[in-house]
Amino acid sequence: MSSLKLVVHKAETIKWHPGPFHSNKAPNLYVKVYHNKHCLLKTHALGRNGNPIWNSSCDLIGVAPSEILTFCIFHCISHINLNMRIAVANASIQDLIEQSCSDQGVYFDLNVSRGKFRLYVSLEAFTVQQAVTQKTEGISKLAIPSTTEEVLAPADTIKGVSTSGNFSKSFNVVLSALRNIVKIGDELAKVHPYANAAWTLLTSVYKIMVNQQEMDDKVIKLIEAMAGLYSFATDADMVMKKSRHVEESILNITKQTLECALLIREYSGTSFLARSFQNFFSGTEQRIDQMTITLLELKDTFDRGITIQTTVMTAQILDRVRTLEVQRILEQLRCTRPPSIVHHECLAGTRIKIIADITEQLTTVSKSPIIWLSGVAGSGKSTIATSISEYFRALGRLGAWIRFARNDVRHSDPITVLHAIVSGLAQAHPDIEQAICRALSRDSHLVEAPIEKQFHELLLGPLNTVKEHLVGPFIVIIDALDECAQDSRRTMINLIANFFPKLPMAIRILITSRPDADITRGFRNVKSVDEKCLITDSEDISLYIGNRLHKIQQEHNLGLSWPGKNKMQRLMSLSGNLFIWAVTALNLVEGAFQPRKHLDALLETSFKEDTLDQLYTLALISNGYWNDPEFQKSATLILATIALCKLPLTDTVIDSILGLEDGLTAQVLTHFGAVIQWNPGQPAQTLHASFGDFLLHSASKKNPWFFEIAEANKTLTLGCLTVLQKCLRFNIYNFPDSYLLNSEVPGLAESPLPVGLIYASRFWGSHLADTEYDDKIVELLGDFLMNQFLFWLEIVSVQQVVSFAGKALQFAQKYLT
Repeated sequence: MSSLKLVVHKAETIKWHPGPFHSNKAPNLYVKVYHNKHCLLKTHALGRNGNPIWNSSCDLIGVAPSEILTFCIFHCISHINLNMRIAVANASIQDLIEQSCSDQGVYFDLNVSRGKFRLYVSLEAFTVQQAVTQKTEGISKLAIPSTTEEVLAPADTIKGVSTSGNFSKSFNVVLSALRNIVKIGDELAKVHPYANAAWTLLTSVYKIMVNQQEMDDKVIKLIEAMAGLYSFATDADMVMKKSRHVEESILNITKQTLECALLIREYSGTSFLARSFQNFFSGTEQRIDQMTITLLELKDTFDRGITIQTTVMTAQILDRVRTLEVQRILEQLRCTRPPSIVHHECLAGTRIKIIADITEQLTTVSKSPIIWLSGVAGSGKSTIATSISEYFRALGRLGAWIRFARNDVRHSDPITVLHAIVSGLAQAHPDIEQAICRALSRDSHLVEAPIEKQFHELLLGPLNTVKEHLVGPFIVIIDALDECAQDSRRTMINLIANFFPKLPMAIRILITSRPDADITRGFRNVKSVDEKCLITDSEDISLYIGNRLHKIQQEHNLGLSWPGKNKMQRLMSLSGNLFIWAVTALNLVEGAFQPRKHLDALLETSFKEDTLDQLYTLALISNGYWNDPEFQKSATLILATIALCKLPLTDTVIDSILGLEDGLTAQVLTHFGAVIQWNPGQPAQTLHASFGDFLLHSASKKNPWFFEIAEANKTLTLGCLTVLQKCLRFNIYNFPDSYLLNSEVPGLAESPLPVGLIYASRFWGSHLADTEYDDKIVELLGDFLMNQFLFWLEIVSVQQVVSFAGKALQFAQKYLT
């Protein structure tokens, strides 16, 4: 048990005007301290001394942090027995605690009519045992018989203990072990990032902890448990020897160590005084106990040399049940599923430096809570973002992962992005969830407010109310910002640059994008944004190419000598350190009937400066029947649709909108696996945004896949209006009663409608806006507005996309006038 002692140290006279009859005399000062009008302490007047030193103290027992103390300075004029109160200062216990923890200490500058003073005070923590000792000493001075043993017997055990050599030794064991694991990162590729982050964190707090005069017993025991766990890693050779057999155990150990390091960092940043009085260990003791138990379980697992799934105990409260009421409240958020495009993690052993650098900065205290990873198209930004997201997901610290896709308008809406972040953070920590639910309950229309108001009341406000409970970082990743729809991009850049820096330090953000001019202008001069330019290491590309070629060699029985060192070096040279070039080229080789011949033909190609465009040309030319007019017409329509559609579409939906024979799109897409990501029944998307750029900006009309953008949009507009004409009907959702509200019909939004009909209902206007005048479109548009308008409104209402409907009608009005 701990309490506080207030000490009034001294006063300094900075300026004093005593009056005409006492020109050379200093003031005769003393101090009184009041709490609720009750005098707790009175110092002595020490005569006319301009800088009196008192060091008088009193105990503060049962005084809450929010309560106010009043400090009064008096000037005593002894010969007329007059005590003049010349200055008053008020301060809460909380303020005094915080200032006592600072380097400057606590002092008050007091300006009065006759001068200026500075009063120095402090707060000190003391335990029950110390209090009893003090009282015992006082009793002995009064010569009252008493034994110290009898007096101290019932005293509580002191929580604060002196830093010992054992602690320093234990800490060094852990640091040394982590250093050994970091050294052999190639052997432990999955483990390395966690070990590196934990080592960095513990190193940063080591000196603070060693120099700290008093520490809490449970923290010392936690560090000793960590040291016991890491006894296996006394040297790098031992780690290397064991790692091959129990890598999963070492992975769990380093994850748990990182969680312990985060808690220790929070501990080291709070003085013993503040911990004593502010109840720092409220709820934390249990977490430390659980962490210590988990460390012992992990040690047992490792010592037995087997891999058992051990749950890593994080600093958050994980045992929580989301009630139906909480679900109902959070359903107000405009959250949608992330884009379906698949991104893989970095190949093991590649991108170690940049991933370690970013994860370290996101984990440790930094002046820049926002990292912007910029790089050219195809340099691997999204793959790195995926690896980092999985790193923090494994720790339970991934708040949200937003990924923009150029042809996915729905996910570009800034309010949808904000809601996805709010929802993700609510899932990451129960205190955040409760704070957000309170905000939504107070204002049922908050989700309809302007984005600035929503940011402050739905995200910033709730986070500020719980920031003291957030131990360690929670990560928000926004990937491919450059692919955000143009209408939304300016708002997103402004939100990130001017609003996100206001978030508590526990919230860290990673942005990836190309260095486009508007993004660069928005971020470059923002102090809270740290730009990291992605430079691809040739060794990473070499490792990737070697790994893929080895896989092709085994799958096709090409012999151990294939492809040979010279061909690998040629591929490396052609890639220009662009991962997407290497990925596309090796996709071509892997998918070929004769990989050996295909690789030779690729290497004999005379590539010019723009090797990526040439590679895309080769991928299309070598895999399609472009001399067949039917294939050329269908393939061009399908590629144009994939490049221009507002949401990724499945092969069957593309067939329906383009009016193609069933299965034709699937048949065509089987030829373009090197550049189109697709499986039957799944949305078809470009493997990389740069291939979409290639299709949309292909300058040569000689290319058989060339299309005019306006003409392709005309085809899509006609397709959408045709689908609407065929499928729209009265009461398509089968409402039981026309007078019911949408919210009164359970499961209404999940009612099965053809995906092609939903796409056409949402985006016919967007395609119309980019289409030149056409008589057939005017005819279909007139029929739609005259005969099916109300049926269409039913769909956009249920799908909650009325904003799209308003824009579509504006486009239609403009088109017809």
